[in-house]
Amino acid sequence: MINSNKEKQPFLVLELLENFSKKELKGLRHFVACRYFNTDKYVVKLFEIIINEVIGKEKMNEAVQTYVYVQVFGKVIGTNLNKKEKATFNAKMNALTRLAERFLIAEGLEEKEAYKSDLLLEKLLQKKQYQLFDRHINKVQKRIKSIRKDTIYQEHQLHINRHRLSYINARSMLRKTDNLYEINQRLDLRYLLDKLDVYLSAHSVQKYIKGRSYDFLYSKEIDYLTNKPEYAGQPIIKVYMAAIQLTIDRSYENYGNLYDLLEKFEQNIPQELCKDSYFSLLNFWTHQVKTGDTDSYQQQFDLYSILDKRNLLIKGGMPIQKFKNIITAACHVGNYEWAEQAVERYISYVEQKNRDNVKRFSLGAIAFYKKDYDSSKVHFSEIDKSISPIYDLNHKIMVAKREYEIGDDYDFTLTAMESTEKHIYASRMKEEEKAPYIRFIRMLINLFNIKHNIGKKTLKSVKKELQATGHISDKKWLEEKIKELESQSAKIS
Repeated sequence: MINSNKEKQPFLVLELLENFSKKELKGLRHFVACRYFNTDKYVVKLFEIIINEVIGKEKMNEAVQTYVYVQVFGKVIGTNLNKKEKATFNAKMNALTRLAERFLIAEGLEEKEAYKSDLLLEKLLQKKQYQLFDRHINKVQKRIKSIRKDTIYQEHQLHINRHRLSYINARSMLRKTDNLYEINQRLDLRYLLDKLDVYLSAHSVQKYIKGRSYDFLYSKEIDYLTNKPEYAGQPIIKVYMAAIQLTIDRSYENYGNLYDLLEKFEQNIPQELCKDSYFSLLNFWTHQVKTGDTDSYQQQFDLYSILDKRNLLIKGGMPIQKFKNIITAACHVGNYEWAEQAVERYISYVEQKNRDNVKRFSLGAIAFYKKDYDSSKVHFSEIDKSISPIYDLNHKIMVAKREYEIGDDYDFTLTAMESTEKHIYASRMKEEEKAPYIRFIRMLINLFNIKHNIGKKTLKSVKKELQATGHISDKKWLEEKIKELESQSAKIS
């Protein structure tokens, strides 16, 4: 197979297929080959070549496009594809993209029984198949009694009631009966849940993104609905209100209220609301860490562990900062085995362009906290490109910390630390984002000088300064280094 240099993927379908599981690729293979969905034999062949010889192996540059074209269609006129050949190739790639999208829709329908039933009931009414409609809607009603009472359930109930009204109209039964009261109630509840979901997101964004504010976060209609007895007592409403309240006011009372409600009603609320609420709890402890409370690391890890056990850590993909936070939390409490397992479990959800380097960084960080400095150095040295400003900065900080631990050349190590400090100041990050790292590197240089009996700073003064410092990067590690120096000093005395 042709070797290809690294460059941006020109076809989005390749990135999509790279994120398919083996089971999904097997299903897509049957889907593409099915003549109901696809009658183009060249697209079938194209799919097989891409899966077997491109995905995970090659970048689709011009040379590889030419190779694939030859495998699918035969010879080409020149060395690379001409305009007409490229147009043909692009057309087949677009056809494959559409098939992959249709496959995802079909998969989504299999996963979301509510949507599938909704479409079927509508079609049965259009075909005037009233007996089949009756049979199916009764089965649906029995089935949904046992499912989680989440937003999908509520929407399902709304659609069922609307279909019942259409059925009543179609059978000329409106003089005898209707279900307009039920539809109105379901509409109120759907409106309320949709609004509360937007309110929770808006309050979170407003809280954590400086300068962002919204003028729609108060509504008389919402107050009226949330206070109605038939809605106020519903678990889903209680959890939404508690999550919003914690986002507005980070108090231990509000934290405890939301935590208790999640423990009590987790099976009765949407999975997405569970995730969002647990991350509201995590944000509480993240804030506590920023105030200097290093004991909060254990609370953070405990919540990540709960989310992991309940399969709630993934929400679409895995943002690289979230991935880093998960691994860091485990390292801070010394649960390195869990951290290593988490890397293997979740790395496939990280965007492909950063996946390998995020894995290398994470394994390097775990090795560092395990005091396996040689392995840490190897993992970090394998990072072959920038991940993000935060990751790049943390990489340099890790290197500086490793030099503190094992560096035996004072001048070389001090120069490396001062270089890291200059990198922080020159970083494109916002000043409030740089500040915790600037405080850290200054504290590290002070401790390094004390370790080598250089300078006027005393260990006592540095310890006092650290205790008085609020938000500083990796405060717990600095506290450990101070304890080590205190222990060494006591032995000498």
